[in-house]
Amino acid sequence: MPVIKPITDINIEAYDELVNANKIDQAIFDAKQEVANGAELLDAKTALLRLRKKHFG
Repeated sequence: MPVIKPITDINIEAYDELVNANKIDQAIFDAKQEVANGAELLDAKTALLRLRKKHFG
């Protein structure tokens, strides 16, 4: 039988991509859970306009 070596030599860029993808996946999961629990959804345009007004006058 062939011997299958574990992946141990991943470069830092590939590792960073995996970590970032995991963070994004977790954020999406968390957002879906919030909506399922009744969180209010916001209109993106309205939210951005409010943020711009708040932070940039």
